[in-house]
Amino acid sequence: MSFISIGEAKNESGILFAGAGAGSGAGTFFNQYTYGGYGGGVSGGDGSHCTKYYGNLRCGTGATQTSYGTNYANSNNNGGKFYGGNCEARGYHEASGGGSGYYGGAGGDYYSAGGGGSSFINESFIKNGIIIPGNESMPSPYSFTERLIGNRGQGYVRITPIVINIEIFSPKRSCYYPDTNLTLDLILFTYNFNEVYNISRTVNSSGLQDYELIQTHQDDSQNYIFNDTFKVPSERGYYQISYFMFSESVPYYKIEDVILVNKVPEILLIGERVTVELAGISLGNVTFKCKYEDHDLYTSSEMVSSDSFVTGTIKIDIINFPISSQIHFDFYAIDELGTKSNIIQ
Repeated sequence: MSFISIGEAKNESGILFAGAGAGSGAGTFFNQYTYGGYGGGVSGGDGSHCTKYYGNLRCGTGATQTSYGTNYANSNNNGGKFYGGNCEARGYHEASGGGSGYYGGAGGDYYSAGGGGSSFINESFIKNGIIIPGNESMPSPYSFTERLIGNRGQGYVRITPIVINIEIFSPKRSCYYPDTNLTLDLILFTYNFNEVYNISRTVNSSGLQDYELIQTHQDDSQNYIFNDTFKVPSERGYYQISYFMFSESVPYYKIEDVILVNKVPEILLIGERVTVELAGISLGNVTFKCKYEDHDLYTSSEMVSSDSFVTGTIKIDIINFPISSQIHFDFYAIDELGTKSNIIQ
C-alpha cells in the first residue's frame, strides 16, 4: 500500500491510500495457478482460480472502503483496517496474503490466493480525486505519456504540480511571408478533470480584449493535439503569438512565441566578371554579399528595394587568389532584419 499523510507518517493521518494487490498462491500441488486480487479500486479484487476443496471459498475476498476482506474457509485470514490478512502456511500448504489498503483484503487458505486492498481519498483535502483499480488502464508512474494496467512490484507515489498547459510543437521557420496563412500544431496536456477548455489566440497583443476563440475541448484524460491556421500580418516585423486557455480549475493560462514576418530576399547573377553585377528584390533595404570558404569577403552598399528589383555590384580582387585554380564564390543578399536570400554560386 502507498499512502500520503499530513503531519506525521501514520496510517491514521492518511488522506490518500492506494490499495495493494494480493499475492498468488502456489500452483504446483493441484497443477493450477491461483491469482491474487487486484488492488486500488473502491473495492479490491477477489482472489481467483482457487483450490478444488471449497472452490473459490478458500480465496480471500477484496476489501471495500468500509470493510475488510474475508475468507470463508478460515476467518483467521481476514484483513483489517490498513493491513492485509495473513495466509495459511501449515506445512506445504502455501497460500498468499491479502493486499493492504485503507481496508485490507483477506489472505488465501490452502494453496489459495488473497484479495486486494481498497483505496480511499479524503475529500476534505483532495478535490476531484480519481480512484482507478489495478485491472484498468491508468497513467504510468514512470512516464507522462505512457499508460499501463496496474502497477507491478513496489508501490509508487508521484507528486506533480497540477499544470494544465499548451505547447506549440510545430518546427518554426526563420520567417513567414506577409499576408499568408500560417498553421501551428499544438498539444493540450490535461489531467482528466472532466472539464471544458476554451483556447483562444491573439497576434501582437498581450491583452484579452481582441482574442479569437479557436478551440473548445471536453477533457477525456487524453492529451489533445490540434492545429490553428491564421493569416499573418501584411506588415514586416516581429510579432508575438499568444494562446490563452480558460477552464473552471485553470481560470487563465498563457503561452507565447515570436515569429518574424518578412519576404526572403532574392538575387540574380547578371554578369560574371571581375565586377559581379547582382539584382535583388526585398521589402526593405538589401545588401549583397560574397562568401568564399565560409567567410564573407566582399559586401555591396545597402540599397532600398521596397519590393522592387535593385541592382548592385561587388568587385572581386582576383590577385588575392591562387593562379590557375578553380575558385567558388557564394553570392547572397541579406535585409536589415537579418533574413538571407537564396545563394548563387
